[in-house]
Amino acid sequence: ASPHYDLLIVGAGIAGLAAGLMAQQAGLKVILIDKGRRVGGRVSTRLSDGFVFNHGAQFATSRSSDFSDILRAASNAGMATDWQIGDKKMVVVGTPIMRALPTFLANNLPIKQNRRIARIIPKTDHIQCVDTDDASLTARKVICTAPAPQTATLVADDFHDLADTASHA
Repeated sequence: ASPHYDLLIVGAGIAGLAAGLMAQQAGLKVILIDKGRRVGGRVSTRLSDGFVFNHGAQFATSRSSDFSDILRAASNAGMATDWQIGDKKMVVVGTPIMRALPTFLANNLPIKQNRRIARIIPKTDHIQCVDTDDASLTARKVICTAPAPQTATLVADDFHDLADTASHA
């Protein structure tokens, strides 16, 4: 059977969302799988006792023209704005809260949330991703944007060199 997707991305944080958006714009059939309830990973916002706290990343910057274009599009959509943090340093923040930035990136991306990938297995012509409920998805390529320790665990059985690299990151 042919793979379900051209690209499967493990993780719907900023890296996974940006990769998914660029892959989709390049015409690839893409899906993102994330263990969380919301997109954004380490870019999130918490509400407590009537107060709002940006949790994780406080701002975004870009070194690539592709991500700069994404940040500009988020600003044009009213989901991000520039913030000057030094005499000559300008960064981008989500608006009205930091979670707005990953929410903007997630728009129109196929994302399955509350689903944890347990193992990534190489096959002859594709890669199989198996979740904790033993359901499988297949793709020609996989990008894993999970933190290094989680990535090391996912690939430990079948990608030894990658697991070793991730375990030392």
